[in-house]
Amino acid sequence: MNKSLAIIALLCLTACGPSTPYERKAKTCTSKGEAMASVVAEDGVRQALRSPSTASFPTSPTATNNGDCTFNISGHVDAQNGFGATERRFFTGVIRYNPNTDSWRMQSVDLGE
Repeated sequence: MNKSLAIIALLCLTACGPSTPYERKAKTCTSKGEAMASVVAEDGVRQALRSPSTASFPTSPTATNNGDCTFNISGHVDAQNGFGATERRFFTGVIRYNPNTDSWRMQSVDLGE
């Protein structure tokens, strides 16, 4: 349910959001962008896993605005390892929002291997 709300929020921000890079930066590169950064973090962490389809997040990742259109993220993910056993990992990373292209990118992720 929470993921559905996050996707709806993402669509609304994209479709209903500000139209110029300056307006997008003013709106998203603040603490208001932290919720979106959390959603993007889940996708970025999934891509870094051996078995992305097994990933589940017991809680939403935490995102903290750095003030320069980057967000530090952290949280836990449950996923299968290379042997098929499910393990919980703590992850950290950095996500960047580009207001010129209205896009998000995972700059780094550390799965605490």
